[in-house]
Amino acid sequence: MSITALTGTDLQQHGIVSMQDVVRAVPGLSVRTASPALTEFEARGLSSSGGSSPTVGFYLDDVPLSPPAGSQSGKIVIDPSLYDLRRIEVLRGPQGTLYGAGSMGGTVRLITTPPELRAWAGSVQMDGSYTDGGGANGTLDFMLNAPIGSRSALRLVGTDEHRSGWIDRIVLDPFPLPASPSAPPRGNVLATPPSQVFSNVNTEDLRNGRVEWLVRPTDALKITALAMYEQLKMGGYDLIDSPPGLAAHYEAAPTREPLRDESHLYALTVQWLVGHGELTSVSSWLTRQTTQTQDAAESFWATLATLYGAAPPLSAPSGQPSMASLPYAESDPMHQFSQEIRYTTSGAEPLRGTFGAFYSDMTSQWNEYGANPVFSQATSSWGLAGEYNPNGIVFASIDPYHLKQWALYADGSWRITPQWTASAGLRYFHYSSEADESAWGFFSTVPLGTAPPPPLVTTASDHGVTPRVNLAYRVNDDLNLYATVSKGYRPGGANQSVPSNLCGNTPISYKPDTVWNYELGGKARTTDRRLTVNADVYYMKWNDVQLYVPLPCGYSYNTNAGNGRTYGPEVEVHALLGSGWSVVASGTWVDAKITHVAASAFFGSGATVFQPNGTPVCATQAGCELPVLNVPRSTASLELSWMHRFAHDRTLTARAVDEYTGRATDASYYFGIPLPAYQIVNARVSLHDGSWTATLYANNLTNKEALLTANNTAFQVNISQLIRYSVNQPRTVGLQLSTGF
Repeated sequence: MSITALTGTDLQQHGIVSMQDVVRAVPGLSVRTASPALTEFEARGLSSSGGSSPTVGFYLDDVPLSPPAGSQSGKIVIDPSLYDLRRIEVLRGPQGTLYGAGSMGGTVRLITTPPELRAWAGSVQMDGSYTDGGGANGTLDFMLNAPIGSRSALRLVGTDEHRSGWIDRIVLDPFPLPASPSAPPRGNVLATPPSQVFSNVNTEDLRNGRVEWLVRPTDALKITALAMYEQLKMGGYDLIDSPPGLAAHYEAAPTREPLRDESHLYALTVQWLVGHGELTSVSSWLTRQTTQTQDAAESFWATLATLYGAAPPLSAPSGQPSMASLPYAESDPMHQFSQEIRYTTSGAEPLRGTFGAFYSDMTSQWNEYGANPVFSQATSSWGLAGEYNPNGIVFASIDPYHLKQWALYADGSWRITPQWTASAGLRYFHYSSEADESAWGFFSTVPLGTAPPPPLVTTASDHGVTPRVNLAYRVNDDLNLYATVSKGYRPGGANQSVPSNLCGNTPISYKPDTVWNYELGGKARTTDRRLTVNADVYYMKWNDVQLYVPLPCGYSYNTNAGNGRTYGPEVEVHALLGSGWSVVASGTWVDAKITHVAASAFFGSGATVFQPNGTPVCATQAGCELPVLNVPRSTASLELSWMHRFAHDRTLTARAVDEYTGRATDASYYFGIPLPAYQIVNARVSLHDGSWTATLYANNLTNKEALLTANNTAFQVNISQLIRYSVNQPRTVGLQLSTGF
């Protein structure tokens, strides 16, 4: 199969400390992000910008770390500390047989290092660095392994990290407005002297703790209990305003934009050797709470001005009403219980298999609230004269989303001959979902009042089968070839209601989407192990593509946009050149498009998809093609390293890596937005002396500013005047010290 595994040693030697670092190091994997804790994964061109479920599964050991179903920031996953992991596995292609829904593009697994029964062990790592245009950063990691008697052990892992910010928040009073209320250009924010400047606001503080307790009552029985806590606080997003495209956000009032993400995970794994195999039970409980706030004054002003031709001023004399202060908050509490039981045969017999059952119950709530006293009494110029709104609520909503899933699966292999192995799997799945929406306020279907209206209930359910067939041919010990046909899926769901008088008619729900994957691959190495090549080529047919559609009225919805396809090659090469030199190269090219657009998905709502120059891509008819959003056309990585061993167990290593991400297309308002290609260069020099390692490093050596995504946190309204791009961290130079026993 197509898989990349990064060991704990790989992570440390390459300076991989975040999941964004993993994405750049693995071919076929891409990411959509606005900051830590606001990251979603994509693989093989299957964008996750639509729907309520991800296209890439995310696991800690055997525990699914599901994202919230309704967050306006996307299918955002936990951004955990990667310290003291045994390895990270990236499985490309549909993993519907063993990993089920949400793994149609692939699966990412973080494998922890288990407790050791017979040895005390520990490690400490200290990291200090400085970011250009920002400030000082620091990280402290530790691990302690403690045997308890002869049949039990504890392993404690902790991380405390601070990252400085580099983006400013600038207050302008008066705030410059467009020349005309409906004029697309933003006012010239650079021509107005700032009244306040808050420097480097996008700070990050991360605290992560993990404890594993292993008990082996007998040689046949192993019980592992895991608990993990993580708290991440951001002072602001990694977003810049365009225009003007500088490292800043411009606003009419000092509105903070904090982000907080807190999660608790508890898991119990029981492994019991029974007969000719192992019976495994994995029980887990995950809770997560994400809260964030955005400055919404400019976007709501622009929407009011466009729809009604007038709006309250963004700046006004003291004591006069204005829209300058309009913080808009979202909170996304969620909890999930999951249970898996499986039996895996073992031994040298030609038939081997895994048989299991899975169940999960997730409740994810999406809440929004924004208010300003200026909306306490609507005026005739807004078309709502005399209506009652005493709290000045612009928009408020309470949106619980409940998803239950269960599945039965079987996956096995048959060694037909010493060279030929056939494997196949089948998973039967069933899901049911319910969305309960209560929304009220000025921009809602229930415009006024102070209490939530009765909820609008939407339900959806489906069932089906996802198969997998694989045929592998072992030419010799150094060459394996394989062919795979597999299917993946993700559940459908329900949409937020939108005001039909402003936005037209939009669908209330959307169906599941599925992919069929056809893949040929091989793994080869020379007899002296100096050259290893892993490569594959795939074609994926994507049916009923779930797509996020932004509307001119500022709202958005999810729909089944039609059918599409994605295809391309993936390759990884490892070469030892001699004299301590080695090269690692990887890359992928992907062509991902929606090839048969469903006209009813767009045109009943009046939505039209435009290129940046205003030319319609799909305006009135089906049959045209749309690019899949947020998918780089190509990615590549080239690493050159050199290692020299001295006497007395000393080793000097130097490493440089150039990571390339090709152009992509995103969406803002209802325009297609091109994201330019970029390259990130990192360099490291390490000296290992016994139990100590010292590393001097420079990340983003050329100080490249990359535009990663556009407006993927616009949970208020989209406007044509402004795009907020997420960007990467500027050049960061640091020193890392680590030791262990």
